[in-house]
Amino acid sequence: MSIYSHFINKKRPLKFSSVIPAFYSSLVLVAFSIPALAMDKGHQTEFFETLDRKSQLIWLREKVIQHRRSRSNISVTGKTDVANYFYNAENRVVSDQVLLQANPELFYLKRINDSYKIRVNPLPDQLETNVRYAITTVSHDSSTGRTSQLDEWFTQGSGSVPDRNIGSINAERGTAAYNCLFYSYLGDKDHAVGGECDMGRRFLSAFDETEIIGVDRDTSLVKVVFPSILSWEVKATCTQFFDLSKDGMLVKMVLREDRPSNSTGESGYYTVTTEALSVRKISDVYIPEKLKVTAWCTNKPEQVTVQVSVLSDISIDELTNNDLTLHFPPGTLVRDRINGKNYDVGKNGEKLKPSVPRLDSLDPVPQVEIAPTPLLKSPINLVLKINGLILVAIVVYFVYRRRKC
Repeated sequence: MSIYSHFINKKRPLKFSSVIPAFYSSLVLVAFSIPALAMDKGHQTEFFETLDRKSQLIWLREKVIQHRRSRSNISVTGKTDVANYFYNAENRVVSDQVLLQANPELFYLKRINDSYKIRVNPLPDQLETNVRYAITTVSHDSSTGRTSQLDEWFTQGSGSVPDRNIGSINAERGTAAYNCLFYSYLGDKDHAVGGECDMGRRFLSAFDETEIIGVDRDTSLVKVVFPSILSWEVKATCTQFFDLSKDGMLVKMVLREDRPSNSTGESGYYTVTTEALSVRKISDVYIPEKLKVTAWCTNKPEQVTVQVSVLSDISIDELTNNDLTLHFPPGTLVRDRINGKNYDVGKNGEKLKPSVPRLDSLDPVPQVEIAPTPLLKSPINLVLKINGLILVAIVVYFVYRRRKC
């Protein structure tokens, strides 16, 4: 679930050659990572400060790639909440007063490199009665480009009456994973385009334009700034923080987009802050256990939108490709957009003749087309036509009487 799906992520080519040869950057990482890991919090900061600015950037870049690859085989379970809160802009305080809240969702994410399987379902005790909901599962195979999706529709009520399942197969990657805040943070294996909260992709894409502001010795946080894109391809400023005490892990990002004056002459800005509120170390891999995204705009200074994802189960390097396969259950109507066909799934998984002949009739809420009714066959139109004829007759009669007089 994402409230920031309107963000536009612009992929920029990396220009590492303008900074330093790639092989030299690897040597820098090998030379400095081993002693750095053995140092405590204070010594890590001192070590980082001994590097020149160019070497510091290279070290941070290699850490971003290293962290992304270390999380390339991961399985997590979590919960996502989204709500709008009252915000005191003057004191910069978010109150507990909820203005609008979406249904909380549970998500189950399994990922191997750039392939993934994600299942999202709403919490039953938070749903409205007699309203249709869907439990959605999406599986993407990066080697074939094939994406399968299953929507298990049900009507919330006494017993939660199940509806028919709808499946689809297409060749588009889709945005299902990027709508998951945790996957969006993880990004893809290397530095492909990720979700709107993909801190690492933004840093790698703007590497040549990144400036290190400084290091906070008390918190061991490295602050960097670079230009980026927030929404509608409008330029924004991105500020990021790396935690040296967590092996250079990215823990916070602030995107600020300055907006031009509107018709009334007022100008403002829009900010989105993504931060890891808690981090867990599993098998020498740092995982953000709790992620928070806060969006605020000067156009609506009295409210702030907050999205929080909390992980409950995490496992590293335990998945196989079979764990990412999506099997359509019996009775599912499947729309195969790759082959241009649709079919029903039998009891043993076989493809049967579709019970619904048209592809567009597989939509969960089909649109009923009403054929136009001929004028004389519609009672209402017939009455209107008769009234029109009577009115014309009356006008003709009065014109005739007036001329006669």
